[in-house]
Amino acid sequence: MDFMDYVEEDSLLDYIRSSLDEYGELPSGFSLDLHVNGLRKLESETEGDFDYFLPDGLIDGNIFLEMDYSDEIPEPLCRALMLASDEKYVEAAEAASDYLCGNEPRRMIQYVNGLYSWVESGEALLKGQCIYNLAYNILRQDNEIEMVKFGLFIMTFLDASARPEAVEMINMFSRSDEFTLFCTWAMKEWPERNERIFDMVRHVKGWGRITALSSLDTEKEEIRRWLVTDGWKTSISREDAVLTIIHAIDASEFLGGESPSDPYMFQNITSMLEILLHSEEGDDYCGMDEMEDPWPLCMAWLSECSRQFRTLRVYETAAKITRYAYRRAGEGEAVEIKKRGTDFLFTAECRDTLEAALKEGKGKALAEFLGFK
Repeated sequence: MDFMDYVEEDSLLDYIRSSLDEYGELPSGFSLDLHVNGLRKLESETEGDFDYFLPDGLIDGNIFLEMDYSDEIPEPLCRALMLASDEKYVEAAEAASDYLCGNEPRRMIQYVNGLYSWVESGEALLKGQCIYNLAYNILRQDNEIEMVKFGLFIMTFLDASARPEAVEMINMFSRSDEFTLFCTWAMKEWPERNERIFDMVRHVKGWGRITALSSLDTEKEEIRRWLVTDGWKTSISREDAVLTIIHAIDASEFLGGESPSDPYMFQNITSMLEILLHSEEGDDYCGMDEMEDPWPLCMAWLSECSRQFRTLRVYETAAKITRYAYRRAGEGEAVEIKKRGTDFLFTAECRDTLEAALKEGKGKALAEFLGFK
């Protein structure tokens, strides 16, 4: 089976492999979009034309988070799988490529529901080894982003965990934020799937981490702790990362108890709360609004404050929580949050901390909130 007539340039697999650093990660600023598509022109009436490229995984990430999938059955991709089952591999790859990468480029993520439903329906008898051969050769030799995703998605219907060549390729592609989500799907039937996904998310810091976090089983305390201390530290859209983590675990379990919480955990939860409470100037909306019930975490954090070293940052975060509770007065435990927050802020220690900060030109927003002069 030879795909060399089908693929003429270096594969994306080779490009990713050659770009990894000594830690098995892609360097900061790496862009598969830039490598494949180069700089493009974006029309803007106000700013004119300028060159740009998209962060890897951005479009798929937005589609994934919004669950904006189509249920359309992609007949050309179905045909490609049937051709592969007849061992017509080049024809199969060309059919898929014409559909995904032709004059009307498409995104593979839009067709995952339809293709999965079609395969699971058993409407066509697909030969596992044959469709594996198609996927293997696409992953090994293709240079089109959406075709690689097609190859990875084919692996969803197989357990390739015992095939070292497939494991190596999937691990390699998972290092790119553009492919991490599809790699989690490719591992759908693998034993020790969760351990492998945990390894994946620790090697990417962009949209790949944000989308893959949703596939991570958080039963183990080691994983839950990592989510609080490192999982949210993405290079983009930290709000989405924090929300994904907050929906997956109860971060308040690391606060309170018989003794003071680990200061490092407290600092990280403080950072997560700051991200959720951030709003653009003049806009009341913030990430906290996406939480179904934000009050238990806020209450646990405020309760822990009295047992932690209280810095200006802690008081500023307490003020943001209190302000947020005022905005949502009457909901859940908002009334108690307002009281706890107000009691914590109107103390001699807070006043002294704020006075010292103002002398250094800091704490102006907190002073304004407290009416401090």
